[in-house]
Amino acid sequence: MTNKKTDLTIIAFLLIILVAGVYVITKTYNSFGGADNIAHYFAAHYGWKYPKLLFDHWSKPVFTILSSPFAQFGINGIRVYNLILGLAGGFLAYKTASILGLKSSISALIFTILSPIYFILMFTSLTEISFAFFLILGVYLFFKDKILWSSIIISFLPIIRTEGIILLPLFALAYGLKKSYLSIPLLSFGFLLISILGYPFHNDFLWLITEIPYGQDSIYGSGSWLHFINNTKNIQGFIVFSLFIISLIITLRRYIKKGIFKFENEFYILLLVFAPFILYYAAHSFVWAMGKGGSLGLIRVIGAVIPLSAVGAAIAFDIIYLFFKKYNKYISYILIAIISVVMYYQCTHIYKWGFSPTKEDKLMQKTADYINNNELNKNHIVYYDVNVIFKLGRDPYDNSKTSWMIANRQHPSMPFPNSTIIVWDSHFGNNEGQMPLKNLTNDKNLVLLKKIAPNPPTKTLGGYNYEIYIFQKKKTDSINKLRNYSLDFNNGDKFDDEDSICFAANSKTEYINGLTVSTSNICNKYSEFNIDISFDIKNKMDIPKDIILVVSIENGKTYFYRGNDVTSNINSKNKWEHINYQFDKIGISPGKEILKIYIWNKGKNEFLFDNFKVHFTDLQMP
Repeated sequence: MTNKKTDLTIIAFLLIILVAGVYVITKTYNSFGGADNIAHYFAAHYGWKYPKLLFDHWSKPVFTILSSPFAQFGINGIRVYNLILGLAGGFLAYKTASILGLKSSISALIFTILSPIYFILMFTSLTEISFAFFLILGVYLFFKDKILWSSIIISFLPIIRTEGIILLPLFALAYGLKKSYLSIPLLSFGFLLISILGYPFHNDFLWLITEIPYGQDSIYGSGSWLHFINNTKNIQGFIVFSLFIISLIITLRRYIKKGIFKFENEFYILLLVFAPFILYYAAHSFVWAMGKGGSLGLIRVIGAVIPLSAVGAAIAFDIIYLFFKKYNKYISYILIAIISVVMYYQCTHIYKWGFSPTKEDKLMQKTADYINNNELNKNHIVYYDVNVIFKLGRDPYDNSKTSWMIANRQHPSMPFPNSTIIVWDSHFGNNEGQMPLKNLTNDKNLVLLKKIAPNPPTKTLGGYNYEIYIFQKKKTDSINKLRNYSLDFNNGDKFDDEDSICFAANSKTEYINGLTVSTSNICNKYSEFNIDISFDIKNKMDIPKDIILVVSIENGKTYFYRGNDVTSNINSKNKWEHINYQFDKIGISPGKEILKIYIWNKGKNEFLFDNFKVHFTDLQMP
């Protein structure tokens, strides 16, 4: 066991590391997290301006809320947040090892903060460190016999990272065996709290379930079952990994020797230290091997359970430590020092690149410089990589000035005002954006301003050569005004329904984008229009409800909104029906306004949707 003096010494040591780490943060650019780094920062930073972002599912509400005060000081502020929590997680690993009776409990701290993946994550703005902190805090409280508090803390894991839900049964079993029965329903506390707080922004108490942002299949493909094991050097390092395996064998042997039906210390160590790490590790290996759940095979995800790996590894190390201590205590201290130096060298050697811009970062900076130097930043910006908006200092959530990705793949320029700048890159454009470059180059309303590419060429996600293309939309007088529009579902989400290809809506489909177009593409001066809209729909519900056809005109705020309930015209199930609507005398002015026509699946219905057509009739024309 440690005493208060030892704890204070370690805390003082960690404070020195914190000061040094903050200095490193102010002097470096972290590129390890890629675009996710910036996306998480954006949500936390702008969450105070747009509160719904604090409850954005992808951004992870608990992480976003906790990090948002730090994010107000810029992206380095949120990196400091992660550094603080990362060091605190290491301290809790040390305290947990102390409770377990390990004489070398300081090794759990070292194995945590100097595991390569955990080390680099402390300098990012990603979610894994927050998850690791809550996880080790929950485990610490359990072994401290503060089981109710442990349950409350653990209940937040699925809100920090969705896969945390797979760990809840292990803790529920532990709480039940400890006869802390109230702790089992308390595992829903985090879900209930965040669901209630986020309800005003989602109008759905179950939004944490219905709005899960990960699809069944992954656009990123799949990989080897041994992917994470093959990357051991970059995750825990071979020292911690080897000690963890040895510790698992030792603990299993002790447990079996005492009797498998005796739920003593060894059993709970297996259940709450080794089992969560192994289950989490196996789950990510499975989804990557099977190409499920949007997995990209990112090894950083294992950083979320590193403190458990460290506590486990400390069990075997304790035996080595005590062996040498029998002969000379200074040999034990030297051993810890040597391991610390070796692991620190591994961290800084393996992830040295993560503290400076990548080639993609540098090229995106060139892109931002080109836009600024040519005074193009005053125009509407459409982007795929959030990095460019970050470098331009733009508010990514101000839809009157920026747009993320292009929904209309057939007519990319259509939704946007004249002179709009489109920044397409082969990483996000081809993958997440699903926008082939040829769709932009074939758009007659776009002019290619600049191509930026590395020399020599470098590959990016999907095997594409990394390139950036900057397009600008032509002036109004060179564009034919929109009068007829039809939507083809051969691109994007689709479903093969016998002899037709159509859109398949389900309970997770909130909106179907029909048409998004700049009003300057419709008229040169104010005019009134009749808008005729038709489409085919095949209802899959016994009683469909709240399928709303919406026409709106927006520019940061909504100037016009009109909706019609489609379900009143649906008369059957599993049969195609053709539906027509006319919106009369809609006043439209050219400018920066955006006209949107879309289906709002407010009732979370299942249906097929096809043959969407729009016709504009200018009532001022003879």
